[in-house]
Amino acid sequence: MSERHLNIWAVVPVKALSTSKQRLAPALGERREDFARALLAQTLSALSGSQHLNGILVVTADPEVAAEARQVGAEVLQEEADLNEACSLGLAELRARGADVCAIFHADLALLTPRAVDVLLSSYIESRRENGSDVVGLVRCHEGTGTNVVLVDPRRSFTPAFGPGSFAAHQLAAGPRGRELSGAEAAFDVDCVKDLEALANCAVPARLRPFIPATGPLVDSTSLADLPLEKLVARASRLRDAGHGPLLTYSRKVFLPLTHLCRDTCHYCTFAKTPRQVGQPFMSVDEVVATALTRLGGEVDPVGLNVDRGDRIVRRIKPTVASGRRDSCLRRSGTTMRRPPRYPSFRGGTVIATPGDFAHAVPFGAGCASVITTASELR
Repeated sequence: MSERHLNIWAVVPVKALSTSKQRLAPALGERREDFARALLAQTLSALSGSQHLNGILVVTADPEVAAEARQVGAEVLQEEADLNEACSLGLAELRARGADVCAIFHADLALLTPRAVDVLLSSYIESRRENGSDVVGLVRCHEGTGTNVVLVDPRRSFTPAFGPGSFAAHQLAAGPRGRELSGAEAAFDVDCVKDLEALANCAVPARLRPFIPATGPLVDSTSLADLPLEKLVARASRLRDAGHGPLLTYSRKVFLPLTHLCRDTCHYCTFAKTPRQVGQPFMSVDEVVATALTRLGGEVDPVGLNVDRGDRIVRRIKPTVASGRRDSCLRRSGTTMRRPPRYPSFRGGTVIATPGDFAHAVPFGAGCASVITTASELR
């Protein structure tokens, strides 16, 4: 079977929430059970957002855990079993379903994200491609001795050995088949108060923030300037993934620069030019409508038109009256240009058609207006 079409499932063994995270009781008290539930939700949310997983199987005897799992579309195998027995049951179930890869994840991976899951799975698939399908992928916990994730072909021999010193035990059992995989997010589990304190210094997912104790004054944001670029990018990536997961956004707006002239105080806009750099400084109304229709194409749904009319041009290019002309002009360094055409106005923003042609226009910034319209309305 092509590696691109592997049937990959995750197994998540979860014991009863009422008995989970006992070592966190000194810090969380009665909220310990709620924190265990939030950790489970965070882990399942990351797994359900993965692009590589075909499904998630949660092995538990707890009805509350089962309900939480079904909310994200996971399947549930309700069995009373300890951690290693639950993993073995999950492996057997996936073997019967014809899965090619079983990824066993613990339920307390506070920093896990869909992207981190996919990167980890991709690393394992690449290792399979290079070394064969009997490879056993292992992710060491951040403390160093435990195992947070195991990736294995469920048709191959594998005996779960989770518990104290499990990473060494899994490595020994796997022998030459074992491969350690790196993944900071998957390596971070929360078992004790020290882990909870370490979590407070990370980009904490929203659902876990109510459980994180205050750690004193906020760190000065300028201290980030001293971080190496790779660490800064990694921290920003974790913060982005914690808040938005795999969500990608884009804008369907059409940008219409009525002019390239601008006082350019922001200095990052690629459209702003000096008078000597522009030929025709302003678009005519006909040019604006034609450009909008071309860029809108066959859009039926309303699309935003970002109409840029320059930000206080006269602050940079003083207005004068050219000798012998009655037109008001803009002059700088010997360059003379006519003022823009009279674009129709609507609700305080400069727009490109009469008010009846648009649903609404909302001015933003000093030199732009956002107009919502469709190609049919422009026609």
